[in-house]
Amino acid sequence: MPGHQPRNVSLAADLSVAALVKIDSLSRTYGAGAHQVRALDDVNMTISARRFSMVVGTSGSGKTTLLNIIGCIDRASTGSVQIDGCNVGALTDRELTRFRANNIGYIFQGFNLIPVLSVYENVEYALLLSDMPKRERAQATTNILKDVQLYEQRWQRPNELSGGQKQRVAIARALVKRPLIVLADEPTANLDSATGATIIRLMRDMQIAAQTTFVFSTHDPALIRHADEIFTLHDGRLLGQQRSAAGEGG
Repeated sequence: MPGHQPRNVSLAADLSVAALVKIDSLSRTYGAGAHQVRALDDVNMTISARRFSMVVGTSGSGKTTLLNIIGCIDRASTGSVQIDGCNVGALTDRELTRFRANNIGYIFQGFNLIPVLSVYENVEYALLLSDMPKRERAQATTNILKDVQLYEQRWQRPNELSGGQKQRVAIARALVKRPLIVLADEPTANLDSATGATIIRLMRDMQIAAQTTFVFSTHDPALIRHADEIFTLHDGRLLGQQRSAAGEGG
């Protein structure tokens, strides 16, 4: 499905969309024979559009594997994943790369910024695989840096930034292309509690403003308290799904 592009529609025209990600009978196995490990085992779940969703569970429960499959970094062994109606498991590697570039943003635990690039260049880099003209790229990058309050630091390198500022750059990079979904693997794990709380508020504000979907893997109770819906994994299996009052009303 190489022509699948991110939807640039108004919220008013998109209110009928309830489910963004549909996962059916998903399993992921690594290794073979006696060394086989099943990281995910027959997972069935639906992630709602425009939500602040959390995947929780102990270490080794399959959280990161699940995010990697939703993010089109890894593929399922069995089962299916549909994102915005596209069966991503049926895409070729080239189609999958293009789908990921157009539709999915990432916020990594370790920031994953390119050290030789400035703040501005790190954020703009997310747009380079698109067909966006240079002038539009510049405007989009400038606007998102102002949104995360880093415009004044736009020519600094990552080693000149605090941990909280680096995470703001990562958030800007994830959101600059207006993706369908933003994935974040333990985004507050490397931050102190005060900085983490600031980053949580920023992500929540940006999610509401952009009307996009955030999906986190996390152990952080402070982040979990903001969840619209919570998916609990244990030993690769989905134990349950809980939707908060905010999730019901959003």
